[in-house]
Amino acid sequence: MAKPGFSFLENYIMEVLQDSGLGKLSEANRQVYVPQLAAEAEYRLGLELLPKLDKEQAEKFSGMVSAEESSPTVWQTFWRQAVPQFDATVQSVLKKFAEDCRKILARS
Repeated sequence: MAKPGFSFLENYIMEVLQDSGLGKLSEANRQVYVPQLAAEAEYRLGLELLPKLDKEQAEKFSGMVSAEESSPTVWQTFWRQAVPQFDATVQSVLKKFAEDCRKILARS
């Protein structure tokens, strides 16, 4: 199934890792950690965005999740129409996520 419009997350996470001094991860470590971090970022975005959907939008979302042919462009269009402050919300959630990652990685 296609990711719901957040395919940019892996690049964002690599930037966070680079900023934290971990940009030179081996390919094996990248394959382990980047998907886990992307899943956490998607989870946080979902927690913030899903409650903003009304009943009709939630039903459309559910149908889109089931449809494997939904492209990132379709997802972005959906979110931008459903959540007026989509870009600002995503930016805010990812900024907090990056801060949390940097704190955790600084302790490593």
